[in-house]
Amino acid sequence: MKPLWRTTAASVMALLLGSAVHAAERHDRLLTMLTGAFDNNEQVWQQAEDEVAQDERTHYRFAGTEDPNTLTLASAPGQTAQDPAWRWAFETRKPSKPGQAVVIASTVSAADGQGRACEWRWQRSGEGYQGRPAPGARCNRALPTALAIDSDYLVVSTRNKQRHAARRVIVYKGWMSLKRQQIEPAAADDDFIFVRDVRMHNEGFKAPLRDQDGQPTGYTIELARLTQQTTQTAVLKIGVIEDATGKTLRYAWADPLADRIGINLRWLTTGFTRASP
Repeated sequence: MKPLWRTTAASVMALLLGSAVHAAERHDRLLTMLTGAFDNNEQVWQQAEDEVAQDERTHYRFAGTEDPNTLTLASAPGQTAQDPAWRWAFETRKPSKPGQAVVIASTVSAADGQGRACEWRWQRSGEGYQGRPAPGARCNRALPTALAIDSDYLVVSTRNKQRHAARRVIVYKGWMSLKRQQIEPAAADDDFIFVRDVRMHNEGFKAPLRDQDGQPTGYTIELARLTQQTTQTAVLKIGVIEDATGKTLRYAWADPLADRIGINLRWLTTGFTRASP
């Protein structure tokens, strides 16, 4: 029979090793869930439909870096994955004593290296995670006050009391074609402006249709996942917008997770296929 202290020590060691494995899994899962682009287009669109105060339309992008434990965040106009605002460096802190909780923390700093860094703490919340500044942390006021992430949404709480429900975007690639007579009546009947390799996402992305010289044709194609008002059914809408008026001239619907979507008006045709993640 083994001494009790040896059995207890072995049990504690097994518990700590198991906790470390689970902590590593949670760490990787959190970074995987955060990585991607998110947009609150439908939230803002629905607020306009309901004639209530609209939140700010914002596109968020957490991108990977050369460090597998660091992500960058771009959210303001003009920011990109190549020119982000913030760097989020994640680490899992193992308990120093038995019974203490494993902590997933992130150190947030400006991407340009200026200003002070601050610490956030992350914890499980349903199928996802919720993060907020650590107690006593003094964070830049441009940062959110809280983040919640799951498989579909990044929910961002801001200092001005807004709460952005930004949905994970799906990218589509395709083409657009416009009969030139639509903008040049003297053009030949078989003369079309054809644009290849167009990439756009499904959360209110607008792609202006330009000719081969880069000049605007006066039309824009929009992809938007929205909820049909009369039936409350989620759809993926593809619309043709007249730039001069901002009005949607024609549109078509498909399943919100459709692999393909397009529209054919004879004078304007376009088709898009869901891109691989």
